Amino acid sequence: MFQLVLAFALIALTNCQNINPPIPMLAEDPGIIYNDRPGNRGKVRVDAFIELNCPDSSAAWPMLKQVAEFYGRDDLELAVHQFSLPYHRNAFICTQGFYQVADKAPESLWDYQEAVFANILDYVGSINKDKSENDIVATLSALAEETTGISAAEFASDIDNYTGTAIYTWKYATRRGVSGTPWYMVNDIDIGVNPSVRLTFQDWVDFLDPLIN
Repeated sequence: MFQLVLAFALIALTNCQNINPPIPMLAEDPGIIYNDRPGNRGKVRVDAFIELNCPDSSAAWPMLKQVAEFYGRDDLELAVHQFSLPYHRNAFICTQGFYQVADKAPESLWDYQEAVFANILDYVGSINKDKSENDIVATLSALAEETTGISAAEFASDIDNYTGTAIYTWKYATRRGVSGTPWYMVNDIDIGVNPSVRLTFQDWVDFLDPLIN
């Protein structure tokens, strides 16, 4: 009996050496922390999966910022993940741009995000259906230059270098069960809010206060 158990253990160990994660990890923590700084994590972590061409995400972002600033970094850690929805055809390009800014001009990342939200009609809807990918990249590059200081030429030239990051973060989110935006997890638990429901500041405070205090 002991020999049989040992044989199964050896087989399992051999197989484990051949396991490759189906989703390559970009970092230990792929979320980008709002108001990040060195030190300990906050008491509570909120992971927000949003999309730059999503009206519900655009409406949610100011509220998320307000909540994060209300509690402060010591109490609340807000991690932002981009999740490009397949039915928003230009969202992936905007997401590539997001990670380019995160890499080259992280101090301007949230300015870029808010600028894309403010100009969302340049990227969504039937009014843009006849624009090519190059047209969208040109529009986004001009916006990026204005908000981040990255030249439009450099932004447009390098945007495809961030395809992998945009893909892997999407795969990471789907593996965690995300299927829409905005989508929220608190301390790694999906809180099950319909993405179409627009949470108020008081909704968040009522939910987070017992966890933080």
